[in-house]
Amino acid sequence: LVDNCWKKQLLQSWKNAASVLDALEGSLEDVIGGVVYIGSSIVLQNDNADPKLQSMGDQERVWQSSERICRHSTDTNGGIVPGDVDESTTGKTELYGGFEDFETYKEVMASQNIDVENIKDENRCTERVPLLMVAIPEMPVGAVSEVELVCATSRASKCLGLGSFCSWEMPGIGHDECSGHDRTAGDINWDTGYDGLHDASLGGGPKMGPLQDIEIESIVRSIGRGCAATVFTSAYCSSNIAFEGLWAINAREVLWSMIDSAMSTLKHSGAIDPLHIRLFYLCKAGDDGSGFRNALSAVVSSKWGPRSALGKNNAPATSVVPVKSMYMSPSSSSGTHFLAMQIMVADLVHMETEMWVHRDRTNGNNI
Repeated sequence: LVDNCWKKQLLQSWKNAASVLDALEGSLEDVIGGVVYIGSSIVLQNDNADPKLQSMGDQERVWQSSERICRHSTDTNGGIVPGDVDESTTGKTELYGGFEDFETYKEVMASQNIDVENIKDENRCTERVPLLMVAIPEMPVGAVSEVELVCATSRASKCLGLGSFCSWEMPGIGHDECSGHDRTAGDINWDTGYDGLHDASLGGGPKMGPLQDIEIESIVRSIGRGCAATVFTSAYCSSNIAFEGLWAINAREVLWSMIDSAMSTLKHSGAIDPLHIRLFYLCKAGDDGSGFRNALSAVVSSKWGPRSALGKNNAPATSVVPVKSMYMSPSSSSGTHFLAMQIMVADLVHMETEMWVHRDRTNGNNI
């Protein structure tokens, strides 16, 4: 590990990932999605403080710095020259541009009127890799920044190609809005044992929430057509809703709308059944996540259960992850993201067939 500067660790994480991919004859161009973890002590400045008391401006600055570092790393392959996994070439493969530390690098670049935290590569790929950035309270010892990536093999990406699709750029999808109707009613074949989100500290009673102020957006990055993809879907408040208001929502309706948005956007890359849905949610002290966990189970059962419209009885696996703050990149919104999903989809048999068909063909993507 490098020292506890979160920016240095984040840069090193991307470099390490690029080195591993390089050893496998790949690069960061093969990434189809990722989750960036940063310690909540960095994002919130004080782990024990109530999130509603934190300065959103401070959080925003951390997330924007993280986004710049991540985008620069993906654009430059983490500073690793492909094929040079042993770093026999110095200079471009050196961390911090060959200088001994980040501060020295920034100081030297500043003397040349270059702001290294706002570097923009004019030749960067226009199809951005979707990245979900989250702040979590517990990190491995000595770590404050980590990167988790989902990648295609170099062979698969070259044979089938990669594509990105954003809901906000698609006619008929755009930004989905939530309604107040619980569409899981009557479709659940068991009692979840949890009747909505109630909190005496918020005044008691059923909390339906200002659903008209909640919007949904999705981004898909896929391999080939109908082969594999990652979908990132987020729910955000389009208006300045107080922190308590986020816990007064109709969770089932929001999650239903998020999955609808994800599957609608996914259709543009080919119909694939989800394998796993991972839900990230903003947590608060004393919250065990049972409300969102049961709501997600109810929605998944309604959509993929034996009595569902799909009727496949092939529900994806689910998991729930509590976080202190989150940020989606790219995103068309400037609102407060409070829920995010990472959905993994794959048809490996179809992918192998497509790779066999397209391999070594100059116009393979057009077949």
